[in-house]
Amino acid sequence: MSQLVLEIKNDIVKERLLWLLQHFKKDELEILEPAPVLNNQAWSDEYIEQNWRDIVSVSLANLPEDFEKSDEYFEARASHLMEKYK
Repeated sequence: MSQLVLEIKNDIVKERLLWLLQHFKKDELEILEPAPVLNNQAWSDEYIEQNWRDIVSVSLANLPEDFEKSDEYFEARASHLMEKYK
């Protein structure tokens, strides 16, 4: 399975591209609605403390399937643990 993310600034181009991609749905193409972008730069410590469960659940929901089995996850987890237990 592969994913492709596009940022299209022109609405006309976006509509035309979506129209074209609709023809590939029978070939198991899935078009997903974009997840809302949260401005985490503005999060205060208090906001994070109160809403950390929601923040984590949204972040985990957007991970690719089988991410926990990937080399990328293994390396990130290893780096985190090495830093934590210095």
